[in-house]
Amino acid sequence: MNETHTIQENMPTPEEYGNFINGIELEDVRLVELKVETNEVTINPAETHLRVKDSSRFDNLSDGFEIFHTYHLTFEAANEDATKGEIKATFGIRFTSKTKLTESYFRIFSQINLKMNTWPYWREIA
Repeated sequence: MNETHTIQENMPTPEEYGNFINGIELEDVRLVELKVETNEVTINPAETHLRVKDSSRFDNLSDGFEIFHTYHLTFEAANEDATKGEIKATFGIRFTSKTKLTESYFRIFSQINLKMNTWPYWREIA
């Protein structure tokens, strides 16, 4: 008989995650990197598709953690396979915390809370 086992990481309960959120404090938001590139003088919105991707990672610090959140916007020609331009920005978001950020908490945080903290800054650039 064959058995299939699934390894499931210990995800925090909603109560545990709520306690984690209550124990962190946003200290700083900074622009770490900004890249703007265009291949055309003017970009016609009617002939352009916009694509936004994002990624993030974190580092634990002695008094909390810092998350690096990158947005990457590309302007692509509607009828061609060509990139007209791009904007890429990475933000560093520093929090104080009594507990270390773990992968399981980060996975939830990056899906629920992270964009709420960085989108206003990204919106001003893009």
